[in-house]
Amino acid sequence: MILGLPPLTALVLALMILIPLVAYGLSVVDDQRGDGSVTVWGRR
Repeated sequence: MILGLPPLTALVLALMILIPLVAYGLSVVDDQRGDGSVTVWGRR
């Protein structure tokens, strides 16, 4: 068990934290590139 949590619960919590961070990271990269459009992994 991770931090006293069942593995599935720990996995769900990790995904809930990671997904918004990844989405935010991608949006920041798009802002810095300056085209103003939101892309996924650099593709339209």
